[in-house]
Amino acid sequence: MAQNRKGIHRPMQHSDLCDIGKWEVIEVWRSIREHIPGLSDTVVYTTRHTCCSWQIIRGIDIRRVQIWTGQKSIQTTLNYAHLAPNHLLDNLTASKVARLRGSW
Repeated sequence: MAQNRKGIHRPMQHSDLCDIGKWEVIEVWRSIREHIPGLSDTVVYTTRHTCCSWQIIRGIDIRRVQIWTGQKSIQTTLNYAHLAPNHLLDNLTASKVARLRGSW
């Protein structure tokens, strides 16, 4: 949780993590593309897509990925959910462990 100017707690947002603006990112990306010929047809959003994909593949929580990448809607981030490793197998494993311990 983060705090606003009045000290009221609120959910963390992307702006809490980074103070670089959208257009600044785009300008930096243009500069990078000028120096790396293989990226000439790549847009900055390709890197965002790759970042989302890699985080989900590595098991990072979907809500954390949303905040990290600054996506306003969780629905946008959910497009990457199919990449989550063993997302249902983890639930099954947890259930089996709970049953074996007698928690259920």
